[in-house]
Amino acid sequence: MNFLQSVRVVGTSMAPTLTSGQRALFSKVVRADKSLLNKVVLISRINSAGAQDFYQIKRVTKYENGKFFVTGDNQDASTDSREFGWLEPNEIVGKLLIKF
Repeated sequence: MNFLQSVRVVGTSMAPTLTSGQRALFSKVVRADKSLLNKVVLISRINSAGAQDFYQIKRVTKYENGKFFVTGDNQDASTDSREFGWLEPNEIVGKLLIKF
């Protein structure tokens, strides 16, 4: 990820904070730590072969033992840590700056 990353929101997992079709600007996370608690972040999901697969936008809801638990604001429509588990710090790649 570059220092700044613009992404288009697809889906409803972060509604009402972010809605499908909106754009969001994320700043690169240099150090993922407990300061990200309750923040909207861009995560890089890794496939079973160990390569980056896709990005998702989620909110950090828990931080324990150096790992992150993320959920969508619209939990009924979100695939998140309740399904794929806790994230490592290197999977948090951006923090929301602005939405437009």
